[in-house]
Amino acid sequence: ELNANAEKVSFKTPMVKTRPEIQASLKVIPDEVESLKASMTAPGTQVNLAGSLKSFTAPRFQFAVTSPGMDLDQWVEFPKKEAAAPKEDAPPATTNNSGTAASGNAKSDTADYDAMLDPLRKNDIARAARGVVTVSIQNLKAKNVTLTPIDAKLTLSQLSLAVEKMQMGVFGGRVGATAQMALLPKAPTYQFNSSVTALDFKKAIASQFSMFENTVTGKGNFEIKGDGRSFNP
Repeated sequence: ELNANAEKVSFKTPMVKTRPEIQASLKVIPDEVESLKASMTAPGTQVNLAGSLKSFTAPRFQFAVTSPGMDLDQWVEFPKKEAAAPKEDAPPATTNNSGTAASGNAKSDTADYDAMLDPLRKNDIARAARGVVTVSIQNLKAKNVTLTPIDAKLTLSQLSLAVEKMQMGVFGGRVGATAQMALLPKAPTYQFNSSVTALDFKKAIASQFSMFENTVTGKGNFEIKGDGRSFNP
């Protein structure tokens, strides 16, 4: 049996204005993580993680991420937009011995993204893994955009990843989505469905471009669906 804990762990990076503080505890018994608990606090932010895992050879896990609020603007230093560098003139085309223009290799190799998943498909532990991750965040603020609340449920079973539920409020409207990816087949399959209802254009534009606050008004509704096979272009 293993019991471990960490208290008041903090870190500092160029992207952090104020050091967040982390607390964590872990209890491991034979072939099982009986409990894992962790929390992070920062100005305007509290995030909690709790979960467990049974069997290291055929993992069954469940984790929950909860937060009463996350105000990233208070402690995260987001990258500032930089002015676009001037474009350089393209180098003149070269010619080969036959006098025709040459443009690099005659044939370029194309990555096979489906084949990159083969090691995962052949891994018995990965194929046997099953679990659920839930997310419940009451509000999240970043770069002057507030999402409230965020609720999501993600599942894994036999290398099939699913977003069973994802909902959040933004700019007076609601965003929802579901998705599924089956990674076990040689040519993976995927499908997704997302929707936006009652999005307030005035609030959306004002949050990022205050000078154009009153240029566009009204509300929008959108829906996007898709499915396919293979990750290769």
